[in-house]
Amino acid sequence: MRVLAVRIRALFERPHLGSRAGACAGCAVALAVLCAAGEAYLRIAPPANLQDYLPDSDRTGPFAPDARYGVRYRSPDALQEDCPHYAQIRKFAELPDPPPCWAFFGNSFVQMPGALADTAREKQTRFAVANLPRTTTPAPIRFAQAEMLLETGLKPARAFFVFIPLDAHGFELHSLGQKRVTPGGALAYEPRPPAAGGALVRNSRLALAGYARTGLHHARPFAKAGALYDTVPESVRADFRTMFAAFAETAQRHRVPVSVVLLPSYEQVTRTVGFAVQDAIAEEARAVGWGVCDVRSAFRAHPNKPGLFLPDKHFSPTGNEVLLREVVKHADEAEARP
Repeated sequence: MRVLAVRIRALFERPHLGSRAGACAGCAVALAVLCAAGEAYLRIAPPANLQDYLPDSDRTGPFAPDARYGVRYRSPDALQEDCPHYAQIRKFAELPDPPPCWAFFGNSFVQMPGALADTAREKQTRFAVANLPRTTTPAPIRFAQAEMLLETGLKPARAFFVFIPLDAHGFELHSLGQKRVTPGGALAYEPRPPAAGGALVRNSRLALAGYARTGLHHARPFAKAGALYDTVPESVRADFRTMFAAFAETAQRHRVPVSVVLLPSYEQVTRTVGFAVQDAIAEEARAVGWGVCDVRSAFRAHPNKPGLFLPDKHFSPTGNEVLLREVVKHADEAEARP
C-alpha cells in the first residue's frame, strides 16, 4: 500500500505535458520579443562600432567608391570639407610661380602638431611643406588625398608617403576589398563573411553585432600587429602593391617623384624585434620605381633611444629632428641621381 501511495502522489506532482509545452512556448515568445526589440534598437540607433559595417547606412562623408584605393574624394569641395587646410594648398598651387614644395602624406606621425610636417617647416627652408591634417588617415585615404592634390594643380618637388607598422596592420583588419562607401559618402567596411550563416549576418543587425564582437569579421581574424615584425602575409603585401601601382600611374602622369618613408616603432628601436614589415613595404615601393627612406639605422644608432619618443610612443622633438635629417639626406641623394 505504501508503494502505491507513493506512485499516486508522484502522478499528481508530475508536470503535465501541456504545461511543459506552454512554458517552452512562453520562453520562445519572450526570446522572440527580446530579439525583435534588440533588432529594432540596432536599426534605429546603431552604436558607432557597428555603423562602420553598414554600407547602406545614412551616414554622410566626402568619399566615392574607387576600384584602386577603395575610396576617393568625390570632388575638390569634398576634400575641402574633410580637410580645411586644403584651401591653403590650393591657393599655393594657383600662384603664378610657386616655390618648390614637399608634400607629406601620413598618419599622426606626420600630421599632429610638432610632428614631421611641422618640423620640416621649422627646420628647413629650401622647400615649402604641404600636408593635409586629418583626425585619422588610413593608408588608402592618403593616396586619395594625393591624387586630388595633383589633379587640382599641386606639383610638389617630391611626394612622401610615410608608413608605420600599424599601417600594415590596418589591412589585416580591413583589406582594400572590404572598403565600401555609403550612399551619402561615408567610409564603411564589408565584414568578412562567416563560414556559415552569411545571409543571417547580412540581414540582421543583431546577428551582425554579435558576429563583429567575435573578431571574425576582420580580414585576418585574430591577427596581432606585433607579428608583422617577423612576417607579412601576402594579402597585406597585395594591398600595398595595388595602391602603389595605382598611384605610380598618377605620379608618372604628373611627373612627380615619390618616396616612401618607413618609420620604426618604439619596440623596434628599443628592443630586439624584426623589421619584416618595413622590408616588405620597401620591396613593393621599389618595384614601382619609388625611392625608399628607411630610417631604422639612424634611430637604432641614437645614444638615447627612449628619448626619441614621447610617452604615447609618437616621436619626440628629438626624434622628429632625426627623422627630418634622414628625409633631407634621402631627398638630396635622390635628386643627385641621373
